[in-house]
Amino acid sequence: MARAIRGVIRAVAICCLALLASAQITFPPEVKALRAIRDKLQDPSNNLNWTKSNDPCTSNWTGVICYIDQSDGYPHVEELYDYLFSVPVILINFYIAS
Repeated sequence: MARAIRGVIRAVAICCLALLASAQITFPPEVKALRAIRDKLQDPSNNLNWTKSNDPCTSNWTGVICYIDQSDGYPHVEELYDYLFSVPVILINFYIAS
């Protein structure tokens, strides 16, 4: 019986960790900067798929390449990429001095 209870507890813990991992948001100052860039862009065909209601890294915004920083656990924007010309547009370093 104790073995079954431990198995259930393990399964619940794994599910909780999976939910937390899927709920990660991109580092907030970087999201703010990307949204400011998006507000200045003209995209009448809506090719970018950058909307206010989704997250740049977890929603895979077009042209945004991310990585997860192990020191703080946030997804961070690594670069903006122009798929038309297949070159990085800009390298981004948004780390804020504390």
